[in-house]
Amino acid sequence: MNFLPRLLSIVLAAVYGLAATGKILNFEYFSGVLAGYRLVPKALVRPSAVLLCLTEVLVAVGLFALPSSAVPGLAATALFSLFSVAIGINLARGNTRIECGCQGKGQTISWGLVSRNLLFASCALITVNLLRIAALFVMAALCSLVLNALAKRRVATGPLKEAAQ
Repeated sequence: MNFLPRLLSIVLAAVYGLAATGKILNFEYFSGVLAGYRLVPKALVRPSAVLLCLTEVLVAVGLFALPSSAVPGLAATALFSLFSVAIGINLARGNTRIECGCQGKGQTISWGLVSRNLLFASCALITVNLLRIAALFVMAALCSLVLNALAKRRVATGPLKEAAQ
């Protein structure tokens, strides 16, 4: 395995390990954050939270311990993509005051988080040498950064004059 893919595997293993640890240590809080996304029925929030925590632990271990396997890198890509979609759905709904549930408390969702997750997904794709697909994820991340900038500008300046007339 080349240096860069191995380094990214270790970094992403740490990202998932820290994220899983934070969720497990604050499981009730994380379950509440997950419920705030309103993407799964209430009866499935707790089992979904358990599944996400377990998956993050397995991905972290796999990225660190199985560097020659494509499975952990693809699983990491899938999770980062899932998180991006979940955040994007809620931003499109206007549900912007929920916390991301990434690691700690207090960080609300934004297009910037979508960008970060897509960049992490591109790094995970590099670990399995899918460079062209990784480039597409980088482009998607750049698009979501533009959306983030536009959203911040709209909040700062208020509605456009044309919209008010």
